[in-house]
Amino acid sequence: MRKIVVTTLVLILAISMVACGGKPKGMTQEVYDRGKNVVQTTERYLKGDLTDSQAYESTWADYKAMDALAEYGNLKDLQVKTYSLVISVELSPSSAFVDKELVEENLESLKKALKG
Repeated sequence: MRKIVVTTLVLILAISMVACGGKPKGMTQEVYDRGKNVVQTTERYLKGDLTDSQAYESTWADYKAMDALAEYGNLKDLQVKTYSLVISVELSPSSAFVDKELVEENLESLKKALKG
């Protein structure tokens, strides 16, 4: 009997952990996927694998796609779009300099929004 209870609890825990691994409830899949792309691109930029210009082009393309796909009035989509836009604008060639601290702050906020 004890083994059955323990096994059942382990299965419940495993299922709940798997369920938390995806996109937050209420966020559109397209915005979630594009937000993940912005995270990956920004992390590569911060590691020095991409130039400002390369990172800007990629994050701007993802933002524009999100803007076209996002459901208006959806707060979760709006959060991801906003953080992605701030990162992209900060990386823009028209910026006098890139404030990496601001990029890092918005990257962390974007990661939190993608986790829910």
